[in-house]
Amino acid sequence: MLVVAPDHALAHHQNVTMEELRDEPFVLFKPGSGLRHTVIQRSRTAGYTPRILFESGELGTICSLVVEGSGVSVLPGSGPKPLEER
Repeated sequence: MLVVAPDHALAHHQNVTMEELRDEPFVLFKPGSGLRHTVIQRSRTAGYTPRILFESGELGTICSLVVEGSGVSVLPGSGPKPLEER
């Protein structure tokens, strides 16, 4: 599940391809995470290496960084609901 800030250009898109994320900064889990590995592999398949600006082992930290506009992230499909719904 792609996670972006509420005011991000992709916030209301139903489907986003990895190619569309080429120029986006990423906020990902630390090395060793299976999800991080998947994001990197899919980015490379799309023809680029993701620009990772921040890494964290904490889901809450990743969400906070994304909400404040520090980058985009990909989280498990069962991840948190948008902050405005909490």
